[in-house]
Amino acid sequence: GASTPSTASRETEEPRLRNRPAAGSAYSVPSTNPTGRRKVMLITRGTRGDVQPFVALARGLVLYHDCDVVLVTELFWRKSCMDNLKD
Repeated sequence: GASTPSTASRETEEPRLRNRPAAGSAYSVPSTNPTGRRKVMLITRGTRGDVQPFVALARGLVLYHDCDVVLVTELFWRKSCMDNLKD
């Protein structure tokens, strides 16, 4: 049958688990580009309803978090994305 881990092995695993970032959180990576801004790449495809939230996220990252953003999507959405990112 399957054996359960001993208390000693569970105690040694807990510190490693505690040091991991929470699910859904991102690692903080220092910027190495000359502007000192964080680089972010967003990738999406699909319908307008799939792409539009990423455009809004990209805009927010640029305006409120001083990031350099690359938005990768299908060429069909290029004009729409560019129009929404201007200002």
